Formats: sequence, structure tokens, C-alpha cells
Amino acid sequence: MARSSKAKPACLAHDCKKKAEAKGFCQSHYYRLKKYGNPNIELGRLINEGQPCAANDCNGQSYVKGYCKKHYARLRKYGDANYEIKSPKGLYVGCKVEGCEKKHSSKGYCNIHYASFVKYGDPLITKQSRKRVQTHCSVEGCERKYSGLGYCSLHRTRFNKYGTPTPDIKQAAAPGANLSNGLTKKCTTCGILKPNSEFHTASKRPDKLSIYCKECSSAHGKARYANETKRTRILERGRLWRDRNPDSDVRKHLLRKYGMTLEQYNDLFSKQNGVCALCGLPESTKRNKKTIGRERLAVDHCHDTGNIRGLLCFKCNTAVGSIGDDEESAKRVVEYLASFKIDPKSRN
Repeated sequence: MARSSKAKPACLAHDCKKKAEAKGFCQSHYYRLKKYGNPNIELGRLINEGQPCAANDCNGQSYVKGYCKKHYARLRKYGDANYEIKSPKGLYVGCKVEGCEKKHSSKGYCNIHYASFVKYGDPLITKQSRKRVQTHCSVEGCERKYSGLGYCSLHRTRFNKYGTPTPDIKQAAAPGANLSNGLTKKCTTCGILKPNSEFHTASKRPDKLSIYCKECSSAHGKARYANETKRTRILERGRLWRDRNPDSDVRKHLLRKYGMTLEQYNDLFSKQNGVCALCGLPESTKRNKKTIGRERLAVDHCHDTGNIRGLLCFKCNTAVGSIGDDEESAKRVVEYLASFKIDPKSRN
């Protein structure tokens, strides 16, 4: 059955047309009844109704304690109804900078002038105006164009990195400087004039020699490798390089030790049908655990002339290396094995 709803009676207070909520009074008069014991009591803020605000230069009507709502809120928040708010919302319609017609953002300024005020302490100093005022780097003797913070891009980068635009760092040599004279070259680290043989090769340098001598290059590499962070980075970089170039180490080894290219090795491997030139079997010995698949056949060469003779398996190459390049020793080995050869007919 639907519940019947009765209309609420009017408030019992004098000249109040609101609906009764509790004990016959509306919320406002019930609050007065509960707090003051009289629902018809006139509150203090109503006494000042119609009077002008007591704040300086305010034409608003008083709301409570002789002040309008705005100045009464300042009185409660700051303790002074005449307190000047630094950045009152709605006080400025546009930017207060003369000649600027942009909308107000904060503290009387637009976005650009407020950002300049926060960054430089002056709303009139903008990035564009700073560039117009300062056109060159402030470092003595530098003629480069201004970039930021009073410096050019070079000195600004150094300032951000070292805390000063002129740190005590070693300047890089000019392109084409410090080249070999054909016999000697000066190391850029130790500054000692050394023979060309004391420098590693560098294909990208004009003289094909490194700018560091072997001794300084070794010391520099050891210092980097001693740092755990740099060592991890070096090892990871090498691993990634080998993954992308699986034949790079083999190519370098063949060229450095035997003077042959990887293509020449592959041609010789194909001529031998991928088997040892002595025993005629493929490589079966696993020398490197990291190698996937079969090991490569070893390169057999003459130690006197350096000429490449063929590709041998690990066992045959070890045997030849033990005998050396002496043909007489090889013949004696054959004769020795032949002397113990058993006749198949003697077994029966």
C-alpha cells in the first residue's frame, strides 16, 4: 500500500515562510532555539544589514561585524580586513604590464611575464629580451653567440656539467694536428716523442696511427676496466658487437696471425670438402664451450716461411706441431708405426 505523504507545516517563527524541520521550526530558527534558547533572536550580522562596509574604500554592504563578505573573509584569514592580497583572483582582467593585452594568469601577470617574474625576478625580462640585451657569451675572450644563462652553448654545457663555464679540462687537438712525420709522433697524453712503432694503428686517422702511445693507451684501458660501471659497459658492448658480427673475431685472428682473409679460409675449406687434409675426417674435438656446432679446422702453416699448407683437425695439427717441420722426423714416425704393423693373415 502506498505511503501517504503529508505536507510539512510552515515554520512557527515570526514572518518565516520556510517549512518546519524540527519542533515546528525551520533549520535556521531551530539552530537559534537550540543555541540561544530563542528562535526569534536577531543575530549580530543581521544588525549591520544595510550599513556600508567598514573597510577602506569599500562601498559594499556590511555582512557581519561591520564588513562585507570579502573583507570579513580577509579579517578571519589574515586578521586584518584591509589586508592586501598578493594575487587575488578576479582583481586583474588582463596583464598589468603596460602594453601587454594577454589574459591574467597569476599575481597580475600573464603566463609569459609571470614566468619571467619567477625565473628572473623581473616580469619585463623575457627570453627574447635577454637575447636582444646580451648577444655574446660573457666568458672573457669568447666571441660565440649568446645561448642561455649568460653563456654560449659550449660554456653553458660546461657550466651545467662542471658547475663553472671554464673548467680545467684538456682541450682536444685541432683536426689534422699532431700527425706523424713519417718516423716519430708525439703522444697527446704523456707528450713524449716516440717512434711510430709505439702507436697502435687507427684507420680513421689521417696518419693511420692512434693519438695515444701503446703505454698510455694500456694505462687508460686498465683504468677504465678497473671501474666496475665502465667495465660492465665495455663487456656488454663487446657482447652485443659479437652477436651482431659473429665472424669478426675469426676474421681478425686469421688476418693477424696468418695473413689470410675469411673468404680465403672458406675457399680452402670448400676445396677440402670440410674435412682434415691429413685424416680426412671432420673436426670432432670441442675446444670452446661457447662455440655452437663444430669447431673450425686449424690453419697449418710453415713456421719458417709462413706459407699456408692446409686445414687440419685439432689432433692432426697437434701431432704435426709436435714433430715440427722436420721431414726426417716425420719419416721416422712412419717407419716406427710400420715396424709394428700386424699382418692380418697372422691373426688366423
